[in-house]
Amino acid sequence: MAEKIERRLAAILSADVVGYSRLMEGDEAGTLARLQALLADFMEPAIAEHRGRVVKLMGDGVLVEFASVIDAAQCAAHIQRGMAERNADEPDQRRMDFRIGINVGDIIIEGDDIHGEGVNVAARLQALAEPGGIRISGESYRQVEGKVDVGFADLGDQTVKNIAKPIRVYRVLLEAEAAGTLIAQKKAGRQPFGRRRWAIPSAAAMVIIAIAAAVLLSLEPWVPRVEAAVEANMAFALPDQPSIAILPFENLSGDPEQDYLADGITETLITALSQTEQLFVIARKSSFKFKDNPVSVRQVAEEFGVQHVLEGSFQKSGEAVRITARLIDALSGRQMWAGRYDRPISDIFALQDDITTNIVEGLQIKLTVGEQGRVWRRTTNSAEAYQLIMKARELFWRYTPESHAEALALAEQALALDPKYASAEGMRALILYNKFLNGWTDDPMLAYSQSIEALEKAMALDDTIAWLHLHFAWVKLYSGERDEAFAAAEKGIALAPGGADVANQYASVLVQAGRPEEAIEWFNRGKRLNPNLEVHQHWVYSEALRQLGRYDEMIEVAHTMLDNNPDSWWERPRLVFAYMKLGREEDAQAQLKDLLARHPESVQVWPYGVSTLPEAMRADFVGTLQMAGFPGSDKPVQ
Repeated sequence: MAEKIERRLAAILSADVVGYSRLMEGDEAGTLARLQALLADFMEPAIAEHRGRVVKLMGDGVLVEFASVIDAAQCAAHIQRGMAERNADEPDQRRMDFRIGINVGDIIIEGDDIHGEGVNVAARLQALAEPGGIRISGESYRQVEGKVDVGFADLGDQTVKNIAKPIRVYRVLLEAEAAGTLIAQKKAGRQPFGRRRWAIPSAAAMVIIAIAAAVLLSLEPWVPRVEAAVEANMAFALPDQPSIAILPFENLSGDPEQDYLADGITETLITALSQTEQLFVIARKSSFKFKDNPVSVRQVAEEFGVQHVLEGSFQKSGEAVRITARLIDALSGRQMWAGRYDRPISDIFALQDDITTNIVEGLQIKLTVGEQGRVWRRTTNSAEAYQLIMKARELFWRYTPESHAEALALAEQALALDPKYASAEGMRALILYNKFLNGWTDDPMLAYSQSIEALEKAMALDDTIAWLHLHFAWVKLYSGERDEAFAAAEKGIALAPGGADVANQYASVLVQAGRPEEAIEWFNRGKRLNPNLEVHQHWVYSEALRQLGRYDEMIEVAHTMLDNNPDSWWERPRLVFAYMKLGREEDAQAQLKDLLARHPESVQVWPYGVSTLPEAMRADFVGTLQMAGFPGSDKPVQ
């Protein structure tokens, strides 16, 4: 006979600390000590005072059972008001805010533990709450209405993860003046619904009022909206997981020289949110195509195939910054969250963490401990060094010999301020590598060796930065150490599974190992995250096509790239090769002559572009170019 399951009806309170992993990363011992003291000295006595039972502590949260939902609501209000007082004088990096969810429902008893949908719903409600806030279910509201000194805002039915039916959700209003009110829609000149009795003239009028109220609640006219996107018009099918494009923050400082900081904040958010596969994040290169160009949320969502768009602005005045941001559900046009932050520039890290936290919570993503560590990871505590690297990044993306020289000087200044700044050392490695790769130096091999030295130093400082491992994979390919290259590439993928850059770099490693089919799979994955293809993505795809003998497609890819960037020289040797393979020697000669006229320095550099390929593939490429009369062969250019 099956063992009988014990059940009972109970009120459940679920609470957790906002940004706990970030707090732990900044001060692990101090954060743990403060949380333990807070639980022992404040929360547990408050729970006992309101006749609750602590079921379990969960590292950064607590699960509590009450016999009465009124006790649970009073306890939650007591905790959040008390925490607001305790946090009043705390700096941002020490604030410990809680989110609380309350539900009343059926639970399963297992020893001292409890399970079941009643518990699950409380946890989902807690995830919907803002820092310092409380969310309760519709059933809970019906039992506490008018019996607790708080107000309520009806948020309507909400669909939450792993719960089949929508849940009616209410936000608890803790302000003293809100006590006894129920806000469904603000109307000028009227008292809140909870403070006034209304005369209902007839049953028919009651039905009309109920219908009107339901329509208003579903439309939420008090919530800002934009023109909604149409899923059928999207260039790509929506991903299975939550998806987002983060637009470049608008610089409102009146000083174009501050663009690098606005761009740096945007790029930091994109990088942080790409550290998890739970979220689909459009890459920087594609989002930044809209920089300084007016664009609608609908256009962004339909072009990239995403449901959510984040847009914002940046303003710097002296040592103070103001950032505004808002998260929009593009399919409904509804603003999901908006915030304004006024901080000193020295608090820029905490500011970025707050925005990231609001995005993660707004999209109802529950990160694992490992993901939390990556999303809120910080590689320097120097705001000044960070700003220098933001400026260096902006120069790096200009991709010229001059901009790289300026970026290198800034990276070295950042390292003088913080010698352990791994991202700054990694930036040095990338710049030196590009000097080698593009012939922007009189001694390419010296730049190459310096790049390796900087890369190894960066990885020794911090081995959790994904792009360092992917770049290290390239280095290992050049030295012929293929096993080590793949180990490094796979570690990079594990560290940033949602990143477009790591997908693209992994495709590059695969193609240079002579695995073109797999390379194209990863190329397509990177292309979905970064539809605005970069030069190197084209090269990877072209090389995969070459290895598969698809020469006509190689030519199409090369001409597409040259149409967008006529001065790019990487495509012309590939055109020479493809035309030769197809027996079109005149076309090959024309491309070769154009290449040598535009870029005579390419004669020294181009062999490095195929030096990592398997021997047979490299010999085929080099031999075919020499047959066309490429310098280094006996055949003259016609």
